[in-house]
Amino acid sequence: MDEGRLVLIEGDALTVRWPNDISRLVANIPYQISSPLIDAITRHHRNPTTDPLRDVVVLVQEEFAERVVMEYESDVGSLGMVVALDFDVDLGRRIPPHAFSPMPKVHSRLLRMTPHDEEWPCDRRLLVQMIRTAFEQRRKKLKKTLQKPPRRLGRVPGWHATRWKRAYRSMEHDPRLQRRPETLELDEWAELGADFSSCEEEA
Repeated sequence: MDEGRLVLIEGDALTVRWPNDISRLVANIPYQISSPLIDAITRHHRNPTTDPLRDVVVLVQEEFAERVVMEYESDVGSLGMVVALDFDVDLGRRIPPHAFSPMPKVHSRLLRMTPHDEEWPCDRRLLVQMIRTAFEQRRKKLKKTLQKPPRRLGRVPGWHATRWKRAYRSMEHDPRLQRRPETLELDEWAELGADFSSCEEEA
């Protein structure tokens, strides 16, 4: 620290401003903030005013890590899908409870997130809204869950409730809407988002 090679920032990782020039992130994070911290990591990585991340390694609850990686069919959900829009994710070493003091009641797992440069055929923000909306009622078919505009659709430039309803009407007989959200691969979500986007905004 005296040489200026280490800067210590004390604060809540969910609220404090992160340095713009970090390229690697390594963290043992409290289990209860795992999901919002993953969101914060993604926002930082995508922020055009910051350097993109090159590597992320976090220690999280094993069950959470499996959900991010979508290790099993039951793990497929909005968390893993949204992370996969920006990162390739891999499971690392399994850490037993006795490695900690005090001991937690669950196993931990290293999770590695490596950014990729995949280009999606529609606005990524629209994809996030579609995926999260569909998985809020994961047992229902997309024909039902996507019928109403996502609650935060207004955050996506060029999108509003009227355009969404018009796009849905143009696609309501699409066979993909007869499926449940967990049955679509990420590239299928991207294609669906692109088809929704083909309904242009009215001048």
